[in-house]
Amino acid sequence: MDRFKKRILKEFDDMEKHMGRMMRNMAIPRMVPLQSGAWLLAADIYETDCEIILCMDVMGMAPESIDLNIEQNSVTVTGERDFPISEPITCVHHLEIERGRFERTIQLPLTIDPSTAKSEYRNGFLLLRLPKRKKSSKGTIHIKVE
Repeated sequence: MDRFKKRILKEFDDMEKHMGRMMRNMAIPRMVPLQSGAWLLAADIYETDCEIILCMDVMGMAPESIDLNIEQNSVTVTGERDFPISEPITCVHHLEIERGRFERTIQLPLTIDPSTAKSEYRNGFLLLRLPKRKKSSKGTIHIKVE
């Protein structure tokens, strides 16, 4: 591929990244004031043969500041990310990191067993391992007539 085509493709790639960021910044949750606790915690959902893995970006938050409510079909995560700088700020030049209270309910693609869920905090990510609920097998009931 010649240099011109490579440059054009790189510019399209850069433009796509900038447009994605712009669209995320314009999303409704970002327009709601911080006091409402409505900023959007980024999350990915994966599925293996036996569990759902929920991965959430909790960079800058202490694990003990995060609360989880796990139900059969959803997970609700609440918490707060504090401002990491204690010095007085005179000017903000660029601001992208969300701060303040948040709450997010994530609907799961299938039913899980909340009683056996496990969590792990690793490198700024919260990983929830949510075992799939075993399907109950249909049984036959015989009625004894006397």
